[in-house]
Amino acid sequence: MPAPRSVEWEESAEDLLAEILWRIRCDNEIAAERLNDDILSKLSIAACFPALYRESRRIEGAREIVVRPNFFVVYQVMPATIRVIDVVHARRDWPNPPAPSH
Repeated sequence: MPAPRSVEWEESAEDLLAEILWRIRCDNEIAAERLNDDILSKLSIAACFPALYRESRRIEGAREIVVRPNFFVVYQVMPATIRVIDVVHARRDWPNPPAPSH
């Protein structure tokens, strides 16, 4: 088995995940922790088996991990890494960027 790739995050994807987790944590801290754990676990699997998850029909060269029915993670496979480019709630108009939440 090949060595796992490292996982890199685009800053915008990290920011979106932090915002999603913050919103969930306001209502249910355990649910936020579980979602974060599920995302990190599936990314660890993707690091070992980068072609395991489906190819994106919306972003050429990207793949999508369905983490929960309402959440998916978008990543690109690079030679030595997988790069997380987005964390998406199913209600979001994706791939259009979300409006700033200021």
